[in-house]
Amino acid sequence: MSAVRLLPWALHQALAYAAGVFCIVAPFALGFAEGSPLAVFVGSGVALLLVGVLGKGGPGVAQVLPATVHVGLTYILGFVLLLAPFVFGFADEQTPLATAIFVGLAIVVITLIAAVPGTGRPEAAPAEAAAESASSPGPDEQGTEVVDGAEQAHEDDAGGDQPPSST
Repeated sequence: MSAVRLLPWALHQALAYAAGVFCIVAPFALGFAEGSPLAVFVGSGVALLLVGVLGKGGPGVAQVLPATVHVGLTYILGFVLLLAPFVFGFADEQTPLATAIFVGLAIVVITLIAAVPGTGRPEAAPAEAAAESASSPGPDEQGTEVVDGAEQAHEDDAGGDQPPSST
């Protein structure tokens, strides 16, 4: 999900919060608090804050949203901001256009370089590894199966023409 793992996950989430707050405040601070730019920025800001609050790890509050889903939604929000001026018709307004492209591009780049937890090769947990080794017979062990309540050795594992032992 991430191209380069330069940015720690907690910092990525903190920057997502900052981007959300910036998106909500920007229309009022930069003077385009009307029409579709206002709706796009406030909606994107609320969505970024919601994704941050629901995200697992670091500064996530609810710890519900897996990191991979968090990253996917963050990418979507970044691309929505990049495309919003052209889709919602405010590409001719210089300040909202520049702000949307700057914030959208920043969100995408920050997400690209984030060290997303859980995207590496998963290692088997010690309990799972122990359960696997206990369930499969080792090289010195004889495979057995339960037939009518009694364990019987497999004929091919027993070593030739020996009949299975009865207990």
